[in-house]
Amino acid sequence: MAVSLKNISKHSKKVSTSVSTATIKPSTLTTLQGVVTAGTLVSGDVVTLFTLPENVDVTNAYIFVTTAPTGGTQTLKVSVGSTDVVAAVALGTSSGVYKGTFATKANVGSTPQDVTVTLGVANLTDGEFRVVVEYNEYNKVTGELTN
Repeated sequence: MAVSLKNISKHSKKVSTSVSTATIKPSTLTTLQGVVTAGTLVSGDVVTLFTLPENVDVTNAYIFVTTAPTGGTQTLKVSVGSTDVVAAVALGTSSGVYKGTFATKANVGSTPQDVTVTLGVANLTDGEFRVVVEYNEYNKVTGELTN
């Protein structure tokens, strides 16, 4: 016997797939969370990019290197709350490339969570990078809760 849940409203709900992005360009930074940076991100710096609303499932994340940094040994790691969704990956010396492998899906839970990047290996003074996070929204399906 087959059972269909599609006509039972409590089991079917509209879901919205959303994408949030942030661009990081170290040379234009003057302050990082209240601290003067003089256009330099130091290895170990954690940069908060945006906040995801509660009860979303993160389904993909990656870094797009718009303009490669000098040196290319610097790494970026992308996290949602305490979950690393893109492991630390070297930015390299090529522009116009995607970096990072999506490590794990993440559920934000009942409290909105920050999306952060952590810089590793070497300081970053130049280049431009776009961080992209894709997720499914269950409570609000118009994207108005994403900051």
